[in-house]
Amino acid sequence: MIHNHFFTFSCQLENTIAVDSLEVAKLYAEASRLKEKQRELDDEIASRNGMINKLESEIHQANIQVERKQGAIDLLNKRLESLMLKTGVRY
Repeated sequence: MIHNHFFTFSCQLENTIAVDSLEVAKLYAEASRLKEKQRELDDEIASRNGMINKLESEIHQANIQVERKQGAIDLLNKRLESLMLKTGVRY
């Protein structure tokens, strides 16, 4: 009877260990999958940040060109106004 009880307990213990081992294996697999997904997302974020930085730089350069052209337009408008005053032309 004690031998039978011990055998049953031993089988239950082995079963519990097997179930726990399987659960640990599943958790390791899930952790590995999540780490890979995190790497993919980190790469995507880095790529998008690079694109954002490039676009910000292009916008900055475009703003500089607009400011230069606006300065040239302002200068030409002043010259036109001066010429119109000298010639007596009104608009």
